[in-house]
Amino acid sequence: MKILVISDTHGNLDNIRKVIERHDDIENIFHLGDGKADIDLIKDEYKNKVFFRVCGNCDSATSMPVTLTETIEGKRFFLTHGHEFYVKDNLDKLVAAATKENADVALFGHTHTPIKQTINGIIVFNPGSLEKAEGSYGIIEVSKNKLDLQHFDL
Repeated sequence: MKILVISDTHGNLDNIRKVIERHDDIENIFHLGDGKADIDLIKDEYKNKVFFRVCGNCDSATSMPVTLTETIEGKRFFLTHGHEFYVKDNLDKLVAAATKENADVALFGHTHTPIKQTINGIIVFNPGSLEKAEGSYGIIEVSKNKLDLQHFDL
């Protein structure tokens, strides 16, 4: 199964559409915040996709959760925007929260910078931002025996 990971779209619906259409075989889309209105506007265009999303620091007046933990193909994904874990300072609080949730992967946004590293056995992944023309995003391929995370540029 393939999962599209996007964050910090900040109103750029064209870039969201571009990556969804580029990877038509994705089934799930994780949006990591700062784009609640964006997903509200386009989700009906992609009824065959399942959207998971968390609240970012720019997503005002929303009841979306700040964190979400999802299990797909036996792998646990901890989703957050990252602002409440102070990810611009370091990743310690993020990793601690993901560990508490028994996550295999901690996904976050907020910094607009692609990151992929393993900390204390947890894969920490930031897809970057789709706000601008030179944006980036991530694709996760997951199955019982496979967990592969990659960054892509627009």
